[in-house]
Amino acid sequence: RKMSKKLTLKRSYERAASIEPFYTGGAICLSRDGSVMCCTCAGQVKLVDVETGAVRTTIDADADQVTALALAPNNQELVTAGRDFLVKTWDTISGEKVRSWKSGQGNSYVQRLAYDDTGTLAAGGCSDFVVRIWDAGRGFATHNLKGHGALVTSVLFGPAPRSDPNKLLLFSGAEDGEVRVWSLANKTCKAVLKVHDSAVTAMAVHVPTRSLLTGGR
Repeated sequence: RKMSKKLTLKRSYERAASIEPFYTGGAICLSRDGSVMCCTCAGQVKLVDVETGAVRTTIDADADQVTALALAPNNQELVTAGRDFLVKTWDTISGEKVRSWKSGQGNSYVQRLAYDDTGTLAAGGCSDFVVRIWDAGRGFATHNLKGHGALVTSVLFGPAPRSDPNKLLLFSGAEDGEVRVWSLANKTCKAVLKVHDSAVTAMAVHVPTRSLLTGGR
């Protein structure tokens, strides 16, 4: 009977690649094309190349705690919010801050952020139950949408209708499981959906079927 040949294990190893730490918990988002991931990391925000794991840009977010972030559709601008009650936009190439403004009244902070398809508007779900929308390029509020009875935990712009861009919708979900549909042109709530028994944590629109998908805890 033949004895099988004994395998010789390699005794020395050479590092082929390394990935630096880029996430310590908290807010996270993915670019629309899936190529870039933005992660909070000990007071900083790291922009990570999804394919290679390499950190493209490190942004010193200068906040006690980054509570929300979103990446513009062109991947060139990032918006963040923190416990310092400010909203800030950043150049993702240089890592420099572009502008900042107050997130709301008093001690209201932003729990979730989202850009519209053009990168012109940024929406924030706030701790005082208000959904606020800002002109991201100039840093002023365009809408204060009131109606939720709990902390707003999710926001999402609907796709801009090609026939009439003014018919843009915004969807917002709250900690009590309620989802609201807002008309931005009229600044009114078009529908209230009682869809979850706990916080609404994620939403997405399936354009071909004109369906809204929601996820909760």
